Amino acid sequence: MRRLFLCAITCAFTIVGSVIGAGFITGKEVFEFFVKDLSLSGIYLAFLCFSFAVYYVMNMKGTGLDKCFEIFVSLASIVVASCMISALNIVYKRVFCYVEKVKIFSIITAILLFIISVNGIGAIEKFCALTLPIVTVVIVILCSIKIGDYNVEISPKTTYGIYNPVVYVGYNVVLSAGIIKNSGEKQTPLFKIVASMLSSIIICSCIFMLSLAI
Repeated sequence: MRRLFLCAITCAFTIVGSVIGAGFITGKEVFEFFVKDLSLSGIYLAFLCFSFAVYYVMNMKGTGLDKCFEIFVSLASIVVASCMISALNIVYKRVFCYVEKVKIFSIITAILLFIISVNGIGAIEKFCALTLPIVTVVIVILCSIKIGDYNVEISPKTTYGIYNPVVYVGYNVVLSAGIIKNSGEKQTPLFKIVASMLSSIIICSCIFMLSLAI
């Protein structure tokens, strides 16, 4: 059971790593999809949708949809990856504001991404297992420092608070489907349930903390 949990949390951090990008770190995605109508129900809805979607994608092999899905995801990922690397310039400018030529960091990032992707899902899992726990802790600590007095609504005030979390989950799972599928398709049903639940808890916890801090 301990081994299953450790493997599942490694898989969960791999999934989290495929979801968290420049848009997430800068807070733009979280602001657009959650902060405008923040509620506990919206966060819980996102958690349920993430859990179900991740588990479903892990079980997609042999359904007939996997081939079409892979083609769509491959094409979309090229565009999204390019946009994310470009968006990283904004992040690097904020972090390394005293450095004029910050594009070198994006070039280094692209090279690292190439090396990791060439080595397959195993390299991605190892990289995410090492870095994502640190990133998650940093996000929680920084957000905790910035959070003031904030009353969170139980239910959303508008329909945006209902379908925005669903849309957010949908496009992130679609773009991360390749990694989700490869990291869990050969595992047991219990492993898939645990990994999908853990990844959803981590992602939604970060979303909630960021929403309060923005």
